[in-house]
Amino acid sequence: MDVSNKGTVAVKEASLKDIFKPGLGFSIVDGIIDLLPAGSDPISQSYDKASDFYDSYMTSANFISALYNRIVWGIRDDIYAGKVCSFISGDLKGVILDVPVGTGELTLDRYAQLKKSTIIACDYTPGMLYKALKLRKPRS
Repeated sequence: MDVSNKGTVAVKEASLKDIFKPGLGFSIVDGIIDLLPAGSDPISQSYDKASDFYDSYMTSANFISALYNRIVWGIRDDIYAGKVCSFISGDLKGVILDVPVGTGELTLDRYAQLKKSTIIACDYTPGMLYKALKLRKPRS
């Protein structure tokens, strides 16, 4: 899989000037930096399109997605998310790099508890990051 032609990252607005100097050609929209704005490929386009219904599959929101997760992955989403988040210390004072963050549905509630941490969320597509930003705002 060639991932060289697309990359995106979401970071805190306050740190954008420190990371990316003006004139480098990176577009910054709503806190999302498109590292390779000219890149587009079928994989990133597919995930952009899927960002609207992706969470329903990840969270077993309906019978079909719950059945799929049990058969294909052999686990319930709530157990998986809890297991992943249990590895993150509640008093963490550092930086978390979440790659790929997807929409953040499985981790945003835990991240909202980490008041002394900086979370850098990266994903292959802007669609997933825009969805993560929408989900993050009410949870911040």
